[in-house]
Amino acid sequence: MGNSSSAEPAPVTLDMIKGIQLKPIGHSVDGGTVIASSLWAEQPAIVFVVRRPGCVLCREEAKDLCERAAEFKALGVSLTGVVHEELGADVFAKEFFGDGLLYFDEKKAFFESLGSRWLGLKGLMYPSVIKNAQRAKGKGVEGNWEGEGRLLGGLLVVGKGDEGVLFEHREKAFGDHASMDDILAACRKAVGKAPVENSSAPPEETKA
Repeated sequence: MGNSSSAEPAPVTLDMIKGIQLKPIGHSVDGGTVIASSLWAEQPAIVFVVRRPGCVLCREEAKDLCERAAEFKALGVSLTGVVHEELGADVFAKEFFGDGLLYFDEKKAFFESLGSRWLGLKGLMYPSVIKNAQRAKGKGVEGNWEGEGRLLGGLLVVGKGDEGVLFEHREKAFGDHASMDDILAACRKAVGKAPVENSSAPPEETKA
């Protein structure tokens, strides 16, 4: 089935993800598929790796990202997402990720880059997950139980062209969302707007 969520996979690199073939969901492109590198060829990109389209927690994170879409756009950063199954993906794209572009990663290659980490149904009983579900429902987000939800997702911020992966978040438990502050900081760094505390200091190491 793959690695458990406790495994410590290697950092995501551009070579791991740039050649992944993706099928657009809810929009079309010439040729029917795109290569992942095209998502950040012209501008930096957020890539939301969605665990399950019907999941209330994944839908919550999608809505949270879309609520900040204007900020991402103002910075010149595109908002994209990938799913590993098509079940429920159209609804997810239209109702929860309308400000982003969604793609089908049939070979689960983005998930593999994150370590192919799985969490069994016992994860539903984690106190943090119960709290996460209550948070999402408190926002009025609804979900369903359709599809495979054990393969953990995450989120990447990828720099323009060959600049590489500037930020990665690996979901450790259901509803473990990336920090919006960290996402925005990575986006600002990607477009050269990150604050510089000491111009004489050596450049910071890329956060993995």
